[in-house]
Amino acid sequence: DSGNVLATGYLDYKVYRSTDNGATWDAGVLVAAGAGLSGITQLSNGHVLALGTLTNIVYRSTDNGATWDAGVLVATGAGLSGITQLSNGTILVTGNSSNKIYRSADNGTTWDAGTTIAGANLTGVTQLASGHVVAVDNAANKIYRSLNNGYTWDAGSRVALGAGIIGISQLANGEVIASATNGRIYKSTKLSAFVRIWYDQSGRNLQATQASVFLQPRIVNAGVIETSNGKPAVY
Repeated sequence: DSGNVLATGYLDYKVYRSTDNGATWDAGVLVAAGAGLSGITQLSNGHVLALGTLTNIVYRSTDNGATWDAGVLVATGAGLSGITQLSNGTILVTGNSSNKIYRSADNGTTWDAGTTIAGANLTGVTQLASGHVVAVDNAANKIYRSLNNGYTWDAGSRVALGAGIIGISQLANGEVIASATNGRIYKSTKLSAFVRIWYDQSGRNLQATQASVFLQPRIVNAGVIETSNGKPAVY
């Protein structure tokens, strides 16, 4: 929220800062020797959390990444790799080695035993504007979807054979993109559409608005028009 960009260093265990939208970077701040940093996010309370893949620890900074604490162990052997905070405040992190998604309801102070997605080498997780949560599987190159904030997951959809999918994000225009170790960026063409402003047609300028993307009415779901009894509808 300071406008800076933070990036993690897997090999040197540092967090780097850019104050010019990624054009240049500072010398970095050491978080913890041997951590193998692989993910970072800022929480709604302003704290920044960084993942240690090799230590399975979540490290915290309360000063925008200038200094870091000793961290909290999530689960031995987890291989932490991706992190996101949901709209309800819950934090999810993925375990690349444990095939689990771990949950914290107290801003990363404590973590549950994790939810297993069998056989999935999980490397990324995020919440879409639709409210759905999606997780990336590097082994099967699938993206799994959860409709209940990560408690249960579908069978997943394959992006591309042999791609090595490692990350996922949603752009401002609604497109979902996934990054891969084969050097490619994959884009979802089955987008969802939401209504932010419902314009008043009476001429009195009494628009109905919904600023929160998680509460906006949906008219297209994953490329398919919402219907009720076979007719176009608003969900």
